[in-house]
Amino acid sequence: MSVAAERTTDLDVPGTEQAAPALLRSQDFRALFVSSFLVDLGLCLYFFTFSLFLVEHHFREQQIGFITASLTVGTVAGTLPASFLIRRYGLRPVMVGYALIAPLLLASRTIFLQVPSQLVLGFLAGIAMSLWTVCFAPTVARLTTKKNRTLGFSIFVTMGIGSGAIAGIIGGYLPGFVTSLKGHASTDGIRVVLWLACATVGVAAAGLIRLRRDTPMPASSLVFGGFLTRFLVAVGVWSFALNFFTSFSNVYLVRELHLPIARIGNIYSVCQVAQVVMVLSAPLLYRRVGLLVGIAMTQICTGFVMLALSRAHGVRSAVGLYIALAAVQWMSGPGISALLMNQTPVSQRGRAAAGYNVVNMAAGATATVIAGRAFQQFRFAGPLRVDALVAICAAMLLFVLLRGMGSHVLPVEEGAGA
Repeated sequence: MSVAAERTTDLDVPGTEQAAPALLRSQDFRALFVSSFLVDLGLCLYFFTFSLFLVEHHFREQQIGFITASLTVGTVAGTLPASFLIRRYGLRPVMVGYALIAPLLLASRTIFLQVPSQLVLGFLAGIAMSLWTVCFAPTVARLTTKKNRTLGFSIFVTMGIGSGAIAGIIGGYLPGFVTSLKGHASTDGIRVVLWLACATVGVAAAGLIRLRRDTPMPASSLVFGGFLTRFLVAVGVWSFALNFFTSFSNVYLVRELHLPIARIGNIYSVCQVAQVVMVLSAPLLYRRVGLLVGIAMTQICTGFVMLALSRAHGVRSAVGLYIALAAVQWMSGPGISALLMNQTPVSQRGRAAAGYNVVNMAAGATATVIAGRAFQQFRFAGPLRVDALVAICAAMLLFVLLRGMGSHVLPVEEGAGA
């Protein structure tokens, strides 16, 4: 098959992703899997509990929006320096550095509770977290081939969701258990759980050290070809739509539905199970209709479920639609990552991932700031309807911009990074 034909297949034609048992037998893949599980478990537990921690300390929605955005802005600011560190030292040392530094900064956010301190610490924690976000996709791409890359990303996304289910159970019940042991206010129990989450992320360094050292990439300029530019535009709109509500999903359950923390933990865990089912089915969808069409379909479905949630009446229907939204909104993730890595030369994957994360995080930061003000002023129904339309427009934009781009994508250098 010619290179041009391969490019067209990646974009427009049902894919050829195949199960690869050898992938799971790889020592490096298993080491990354275990480390990623610990990172995801710790971060899911942390961010699930931290939003509730802020609510318990009487932070308002707009303040929570700015605090969340500060971490996102820090991630954007650290993304390009992180890509430089990858080229200079390789993927493994940078990932180990993340596992050691990020937990300390995240833990400090539970001690200094003034808004200015939260903004500064959130920004610094975001810089540290950019190390992981930039390294992860190129590392998975290095351990996979084009034929099993979507499967590889789906495995990690599914594992992350599964760890989120565990985090939901822990985050729902452990704060109360700790409080009963210590006999202090509920916020003390939540703080202990946040520290436990940070320690879990730190333990991941032991597994990351077991990865074989990769060869640092020579410096090269990132070529914003036709595919990459259009890809980043479409993904930026989608990231805005996705982060607009996601950052406030727990706040929605507390403020709008008035649910107790234990029930929120149960709902969160059910959401993770539903996500596992849907994300595992994503490679089947991509094989049947192709990456591009499959991604657009999942985004349109997300928009319609979001629209239904905005019109929900009663706690039961709202919770059901909330779970449905959580199930479908992440289905596009493995496809988006695989599409970017498939169409990017090996030598430029680090920078392409950095560019993707800059756009993703910048759109997310903008979304959280706007959403915080919108939800505080208009409640949730109206802003959710607008966000649903943005999600549907993002799917249409992705399809229109990338359809037929097979002959214009960047050259692919398979093999060196697999």
